Amino acid sequence: TGALPFMPVLLRRFRERYPLADVDANHFDFQDPCGGLRNQQTDVAIVRPPFLDDGLTLVVLGEEPRYVVLASDHPLAQRNAVEFADLIDEPWMDVETDPLWCDFWKVSERRARPPVIGAMCRTLDDLFEAARAGTAMGLVPESIAQTQSWPNLAFVAVRDIAPSTVAVAWHTDDASPLVANFVELSKEVSSLPPVAGRD
Repeated sequence: TGALPFMPVLLRRFRERYPLADVDANHFDFQDPCGGLRNQQTDVAIVRPPFLDDGLTLVVLGEEPRYVVLASDHPLAQRNAVEFADLIDEPWMDVETDPLWCDFWKVSERRARPPVIGAMCRTLDDLFEAARAGTAMGLVPESIAQTQSWPNLAFVAVRDIAPSTVAVAWHTDDASPLVANFVELSKEVSSLPPVAGRD
């Protein structure tokens, strides 16, 4: 979530509003889509569901389109947008993590068979290296696609798949006023488009 434009605003405003609160911002790789909540490393997290969220409460902040990451010399790299059918036979990235999260980012619901796996990736850097080498491709949210300047990479919108949803999440049994205040401030400052059909 580091590329989300509202994150610096959110953290700055929270520190201004609650100057006595001890705030540490942590980043987690693909292997922990729940942002440290599952193993009690964090109290509240900005996350990208779906993932196994038992024991957690999530409030959706908005959504953004997904883009495929390609080598800049890939035949599809010069297009403004592609259909998922254009990508389905390409080698794909994989990661050993939450199965719901993996299925979403591999678009498993649109596949008759599992993808050919070209690389195992724990981080965005792993994915970018695999894409540049032509060994695997994968999907990223629009905010990542628009802020990256890696050489020899292309980011192309995939127009016929569901967008990536962004949510604020916390432990359901956590009654901390600071967590509740962070959730409310997250809803205040989020610059993401609202999810269709939700308030």
